[in-house]
Amino acid sequence: ALAGTLAMPRQGDLLGAYVRHGIAIGHVLAPGELRVRAAVAEPDGHLVRQRTRGAEVRLADAPGQVLQAARIGDVPSATRQLPSAALADRGGGPYASDPAEKDGVHILQPVFLVDLSLPGHALERIGGRAWVRFDHGLEPLALQAYRRAAQLFLQHFSPAA
Repeated sequence: ALAGTLAMPRQGDLLGAYVRHGIAIGHVLAPGELRVRAAVAEPDGHLVRQRTRGAEVRLADAPGQVLQAARIGDVPSATRQLPSAALADRGGGPYASDPAEKDGVHILQPVFLVDLSLPGHALERIGGRAWVRFDHGLEPLALQAYRRAAQLFLQHFSPAA
């Protein structure tokens, strides 16, 4: 048993419906901190892992409020499956979805998934949109240009592509 609040979107649609075993029909919102899962383009994944000094989050529910976040984990490998279809271009996100897939969560270019915690903010609902800004500190413009050029070179001549 888990203590918390049950969140069941579209619960009226479930009345008299058959639901297959294993299908999520709701979430238990356990008391605790709000968490955000962000997708980071593969070329920037190393930068986020190694140089992130802090992160700021803006929630769609309160766009004028900037919340300080702490990185609590990440998926160690790149993936082409997003945690939400809202991150793909079909849902208004920045990542190009795979036209061969109908679910809208499979994308063409791999991303890294990063988990953030927002201390002092309670979880109220599942599935909200958030914008994340990672702070990597200061770096001279020439070094930034060199890093991007190296990434382009490696991307162009990568044997995996």
